[in-house]
Amino acid sequence: ERTRKILNSTAVDLHRMREAAKIGRADQRPDISEKLRRFIFKREMGLAKRIFAERVDAGNVHIRECNIMMEYTCRSSMQMRKFIRETMIGSAQVKPNVETYLILVRMLKVQLVLRAGHRQQ
Repeated sequence: ERTRKILNSTAVDLHRMREAAKIGRADQRPDISEKLRRFIFKREMGLAKRIFAERVDAGNVHIRECNIMMEYTCRSSMQMRKFIRETMIGSAQVKPNVETYLILVRMLKVQLVLRAGHRQQ
């Protein structure tokens, strides 16, 4: 069925499909990630969390906002995994991207270094 639809599509339709696949649903949402970042750096974490929660509930959260909130609110890789699973995929319906996993890997590296330091003492 899907193949038949693609074969019967016009060049304009195929172009739209390619562009939609490149952009993805999450990237079409309005992005207020810089606004959230400013609140976080001003130490207004409560306000940033409230705005983020409202956007998640409304279904308007952007992948960059998720990445910023995960990076600055999660204190361990376990919290990050839970954030990805429950908040991003579950509540916000946003698929993690490469940046999401790079943030998680950085946290894992920090935790590895900390564990190695504790073993040497």
